[in-house]
Amino acid sequence: MVPPIALCGWSSRTLLRVSCDSACRIEYPPIGSTTAQVVVAQVDLPTPPEVTFAALTDGELYSRWLQVPVSIDGDQFAATLEWGTEVRGRYEIVVPPQLIVMSWDFNDDSIPLPGRPLTGYLRVHPDGDGSRVVVHQVVNSSDRATFMEGAWAMVLGRLKANILSALAGSAPPPRQRRHKQSQTRRSAHD
Repeated sequence: MVPPIALCGWSSRTLLRVSCDSACRIEYPPIGSTTAQVVVAQVDLPTPPEVTFAALTDGELYSRWLQVPVSIDGDQFAATLEWGTEVRGRYEIVVPPQLIVMSWDFNDDSIPLPGRPLTGYLRVHPDGDGSRVVVHQVVNSSDRATFMEGAWAMVLGRLKANILSALAGSAPPPRQRRHKQSQTRRSAHD
């Protein structure tokens, strides 16, 4: 006789429950779904998808076009923006040259809801001789959506403005550290 399986409980990896007493049973948890807001930001670039993807995954190149220090170590990334806000996160899924799924957050008390990881989906599509970057950023409130629209507009705006010079090694100089200002003013200037 085969001894009963010792595992009994919910498995977060498989989303099922295995019970083994006199007979083994597999139970599935109740199905649920939620609706979330998504901010969609996009930019067209003159570079092919492979080059664009490298600009988003190579720390040195990323630093040149974003104009602030960016570190990428394995699947971990971090940047400190010129007004002192720290961005940090993890590349959860990387499928070159077309998809990056990231979990990330700000380390800044002035940012709405710091300490709550965000999930973003960044896709790079061929577009003629260049590429189109499309970001889908999941948010949980209208305030967060407004903030993310400005944040992604700043990042993708810098990517578009600086990618060619960053690739040539002659990107604009790093941005000078400045005092924090409201997101509305910051978005209007960047």
